[in-house]
Amino acid sequence: MHAGYAVLTAEAALAGLQLFASEEVHAVVLHCFRGEIGSGVVARRMKNLKPETPIIMLFGGADQPGDALPVVDVLMRNPESPNILLAKLSEVIDRNHFSVGQTTKG
Repeated sequence: MHAGYAVLTAEAALAGLQLFASEEVHAVVLHCFRGEIGSGVVARRMKNLKPETPIIMLFGGADQPGDALPVVDVLMRNPESPNILLAKLSEVIDRNHFSVGQTTKG
């Protein structure tokens, strides 16, 4: 499936944060995980670095990350279809570009 997005991936939290800090990113899809740095901490650090970048956090089962709720833009269960995620991704990118455009015009 090709949806026209360039995708950056990271295997670990710190690598993801470094990539996020060094690249232009229009949105983040962050999978809920537990590890040396939890996904809620990663989401908060990303929002501190680039508050305008929307974050979609995916979770499965009972892994809903309560600590991330205040900073993520969309919290959704792992979708059964990639089309559901792509639709939500398109929505947050469009909404973000519209609101950024409004604030810069002034």
